[in-house]
Amino acid sequence: MEYPSEYLYEALVQSTDDYVYICNMKTGIFQYTPAQVKAFDLPGEVVSSPLIYWKNIVHPDDWDRFYKSNMEIGENKRDAHYVEFRAKQRNGEYVWLRCRGHLIRDEYGNPALFGGIMHRMGGQNKIDPLTQLFNYHVFTRRISQGIENTEMERMAVVILDIDNFRQFNEMYGRKKGDRILCTMAHCIQALLPENAGIFRMDNDRMGILMANAGVADVQMLFADIRKNLWKIKEWKNYKMEVHFSAGCSVYPDDGETVDELCQYADYALQHAKEQGKNRLVIFTEEILQRKNYTLELIRKLRSAVNQKFRGFYVNCQPQVSGRTGEIIGAEALARFRDGEGNMISPAEFVPVMEAEGMIYGMGLWILRKSIQAAKKWIALKPDFSISVNASALQLMEDFYIPDVIRILKEEAFPPENLVIELTESNTVQNLDIFRDKYELLRKMGIRVAMDDFGTGYSSLEFLKKAPIDFVKIDRSFVKDILSSRFDSTFINFIVAICHDVNIKVCQEGVETEEEYLLLKEMDLDCIQGYYFGAPVEENVITEKLKA
Repeated sequence: MEYPSEYLYEALVQSTDDYVYICNMKTGIFQYTPAQVKAFDLPGEVVSSPLIYWKNIVHPDDWDRFYKSNMEIGENKRDAHYVEFRAKQRNGEYVWLRCRGHLIRDEYGNPALFGGIMHRMGGQNKIDPLTQLFNYHVFTRRISQGIENTEMERMAVVILDIDNFRQFNEMYGRKKGDRILCTMAHCIQALLPENAGIFRMDNDRMGILMANAGVADVQMLFADIRKNLWKIKEWKNYKMEVHFSAGCSVYPDDGETVDELCQYADYALQHAKEQGKNRLVIFTEEILQRKNYTLELIRKLRSAVNQKFRGFYVNCQPQVSGRTGEIIGAEALARFRDGEGNMISPAEFVPVMEAEGMIYGMGLWILRKSIQAAKKWIALKPDFSISVNASALQLMEDFYIPDVIRILKEEAFPPENLVIELTESNTVQNLDIFRDKYELLRKMGIRVAMDDFGTGYSSLEFLKKAPIDFVKIDRSFVKDILSSRFDSTFINFIVAICHDVNIKVCQEGVETEEEYLLLKEMDLDCIQGYYFGAPVEENVITEKLKA
């Protein structure tokens, strides 16, 4: 049975997501589907001499292979056509295509019709469209090939990413963030030795493989990359320094499978972040043990959260008037005891809960428990204030302020007795992002405090612009206050300038009577530290107020 060719072609086009093409070999005219014309910005469905257009569409690295395969058909050297290549779409991104075609000859053996299908390889794509680096699938495949290669004595697996890249995207926009990522990728690629390759993984992560290389080779490369990245002028236009962290595992010393090597390099990268970022960390057995401990801690914390925060409780540290020594408030501090009765330090569990997305719910739970306790203290002292910490991750949530309002209403708690404390680094670095939220809190009557002032990012300009009510000077300025003129001068200066702009000042970390007597002369509004009491249970604060 015969079918009209035009109907057959139309039926094929309508029944597949692939690109069907045909060519009349007598005339050299190709016909493409409307979808293909649109995807690759071809001049039309019917095209003569299409290689002129495909030259601008096919990735330069794939052009020779693509051209040779097509010319073998055109020069009557082959009857079958198969080639994989990258093609630039209308939006500028590349996609991998697998092209299969077959030549039909007429009754005299001359080329008559050439037709085939171009298939989008989808998840099998090898190239990251943004950076034009090979992607994660190729990265893991190359590791596997290296393991199978009997001539591969050692192989270094490195995973790196840009420090604080998410914050850069938030401040400057994703478009500029993408530009920074591409610049970094191409810079690193240009620095790699012949035995190394770079790959785009996910987000801002990249992988590097170094064949027959060990720790010393990776350390030399890392130092070279850091030195050259620092010179890139484009980043200086953004008034920023771009730093990155990296983790490395080595085959076969650290692992003999793809999963082990990638996982251990990632563990080392995480350790680099925890140690202050902007560094390379080589995987060790100690890192694995620490990671296993963290995974067990995550399990315990998730279990506690799922059981309505079982094991969590609140201790409060007294805050006293800097002028009279009278207790005027308290700071609520989260505590956690696991199922075996072991105390886990906040320095351990808070970062884990932030990383695992548990901090928001825990923060609201702490807020509720804190104001429930503070209601009893307000009954004894109406101007008593309770300070509760909030992380940047909490404030980033759109529903944080509505949740705070809801809890205050449900507990019938006066907002003027609540102080929300934000760490100095979060406050300064995210001032533009959080300014409106600070103002909303203050309009409700809630006071806003900046914790740990004097560390990291402090600036006098910030004190001028920040919508805050309190500054809490970091405890490090009290440690040597009896012998350090700088520390006492710094505290005096901050008190004077804050009072001049109606910001109150609290000094943390006071531990001795001598420290207190010296600070008492500095007109501080509030003092906090072990001299006046360690973080204690609710009933201890109650007794102090009754005394």
